[in-house]
Amino acid sequence: MISRIIPIFFIFFLIYIDSSAQGGERSEFSPAFNIYPGLIIRNYKNTAKSNMAIIGSAHLAWQTNGKDAWHKFYNYPKIGVECAYTNFGNNKELGHGFGAIPVLQLKSRDIKKNWSIKLGMGVAYLTTPFDPLSNPNNLYFGGHFANMTIANITWGKLIGQKKYSFFYG
Repeated sequence: MISRIIPIFFIFFLIYIDSSAQGGERSEFSPAFNIYPGLIIRNYKNTAKSNMAIIGSAHLAWQTNGKDAWHKFYNYPKIGVECAYTNFGNNKELGHGFGAIPVLQLKSRDIKKNWSIKLGMGVAYLTTPFDPLSNPNNLYFGGHFANMTIANITWGKLIGQKKYSFFYG
């Protein structure tokens, strides 16, 4: 029982390090590079096995500057795109994934609490979809294109001189 709960815990609570351009003023462009470890849970006995999946992404965001009324109302959110590469842990049967997701990142008004929520929905290209003859065990991906969604809530801690952040969420 506990061996099934631990992987699920890590799916919903991922750790990543955000190396973004931060400072005292609002930067117009702020890139971040993220690593999300995860796990694919087998839902049938004959599905492809995977040890550990890893998503690496480049988050290219632009800070809103207050020109529109909604910028201030939502505490100057960041808008951008997340470009992702996924290694599913089984290159032969599951392959790799490449995705692009437009995102909106909202942050807390209180600087001391330093939390944020990032939401986005885009498209992923998968290299090895299901094929009844050549890849019958890949029951996860039916075609080359699929939905890729980001929904994460994070809490952060600044490290060093406000150049790096460590986020958990």
